Amino acid sequence: MIGWRHSGSWMSGSVRDPNETAESSGSVAKPLASWGVRLALAPFLLVGAYALATRPAPFLLIPEQDAYTDEYGMLMICPAHKHGKIDQALATLKQKVADHPTHRMSSIRVCRADHLNTLDTFAPLVDQVFINSLYWTSSDGPERDDIVWPGLNHPLVNNVREVRRHAAGRRLVACVNVHGEKGYFRKRRATFEEIEWMVCAVIGAGYKGIVWRYERILPPFADRLSTLEGNLKKHVDELGRATLTTDPRTAAARIPVATLRTPHGVFVVLLNPEYMQFTDAGTVRLPLDPSVCRGNVEVTLPEGTSLKTAQRLDGTAIPVPVPISAAAHADADRARTVRLPFRFAGDGEILVLSLSGETGSD
Repeated sequence: MIGWRHSGSWMSGSVRDPNETAESSGSVAKPLASWGVRLALAPFLLVGAYALATRPAPFLLIPEQDAYTDEYGMLMICPAHKHGKIDQALATLKQKVADHPTHRMSSIRVCRADHLNTLDTFAPLVDQVFINSLYWTSSDGPERDDIVWPGLNHPLVNNVREVRRHAAGRRLVACVNVHGEKGYFRKRRATFEEIEWMVCAVIGAGYKGIVWRYERILPPFADRLSTLEGNLKKHVDELGRATLTTDPRTAAARIPVATLRTPHGVFVVLLNPEYMQFTDAGTVRLPLDPSVCRGNVEVTLPEGTSLKTAQRLDGTAIPVPVPISAAAHADADRARTVRLPFRFAGDGEILVLSLSGETGSD
């Protein structure tokens, strides 16, 4: 993919759109994207899909000031209210897509104004959407067949899931405010653990990047955040190609778990349920003495593969376990199931599994 880079640090600067507020005014987006529009754009979407399939883009980790530029194929910012009426904005985007080089990623940034309807209307026309999925909350829990954090009914995760549903098939890049959104942090700042929890939540939902948003004063945990970013940068190529699976089982049932499969490995994402809990007043409660999360997670390896190495995101090795014996189980898949121990005292954990053989996920 031409033009991609991931050398910039999240601390290299930030530009906040002054028009993006919870009360953003203007035309209200309605789902006007008809089949006629989609069919008219089919040649561009097919070529773009081929480019994505043959040149996978890496997982993005970029500061906000660098995100909304031509380097990342940005064609339109805030289509819901900054480009005239919806039909005018739609026509403008169609023309931009037609003029955009077909070998390059096309992107839009969706702001806070009526975000789900905006996704319905504009997301089908581009390859990638930048969106602050962590700004909103939702009370709509997961459906029975959801693969995005299955079974987890959490206000933020619910919206992360809804955004994916309304932007089906698009690469999603989440904006993360490193100070915490004022709408639910109110008078206090977010802690590093809470920010890392949100990072784990969007990665576990299959998002393909993070845009760091921050104000002029860096958070007190800037060094820890840089370390987290550095650890993630070691895996940007694999995370950029990762696909969600419905496989994970955890012996500690209260620990939410997600798995993402890559051509040569598996990522296992765990969340501490004591973090990011909302009060009745709609604010986030800070856990004063969070318990240590410990247990085992079972992952069924793809057919024809075996586990080479397992480690935490920070590189700490996990002893490679022996696969669960198939003799004790009627299900033949259990012969390819490994049980990995986990123990973490903070917000969440990402386990990185390297496999021998091809997973067939690419």
